[in-house]
Formats: sequence, C-alpha cells, structure tokens
Amino acid sequence: MADLIGTKDYGNGLNFLEELTENGHRIQEQVLEEILLRNAGTEYLTRFLHGQTDKQLFKNNVPTACNISGTSGGQPKLIPMTAENFEKKTLELTLVDPVVK
Repeated sequence: MADLIGTKDYGNGLNFLEELTENGHRIQEQVLEEILLRNAGTEYLTRFLHGQTDKQLFKNNVPTACNISGTSGGQPKLIPMTAENFEKKTLELTLVDPVVK
C-alpha cells in the first residue's frame, strides 16, 4: 500500500479514496504480500508456512477469525500501533473530510 500511496499524485482525498475502492482486492493482496514477506521468519508463520511467503498457502493453512474494533465491556479497546499503523490511521482520518462533505 505504501507503494500505491507514494507513486501517485492524488490531488485530494476523494481521488485517493476512489483509487482504493476501485482496486480493493489488488490492494488487499499487496498488503498481505507485504505482511508475509516482513513476517515470514516469525515463529507463528514458520509453524504454518515453513518459511514460505506464498499467499495461497497462507490462505489455505493459517486459521483466521473476524476481528472488530470498538469497545469491550463498555471500555475502549487498546489496540497496539506501530509507526506505520499510525501513519495509515492518520491517512484514513484525512479521507473522512471529503466523504462527509
């Protein structure tokens, strides 16, 4: 996703949002590939993928669950965030303005 953001001049948030929604599947595949490449050597992925980074192998072998954010018992959830996650969240918030208008 960083490649997509860094290589285009979007002019405004609405153009960027349109790009993301028109190419959602491709972007999700790219994000999964980046995650697998970055984390291939972790204990968790080594257990399921044995050092490989094949997306289809991941989809077939790694148990997944639906995750949601929000509250837990009425208290806001604390969600760990890396610098990269923070940058993406900041970008998401800038996209709200053109959509709301």
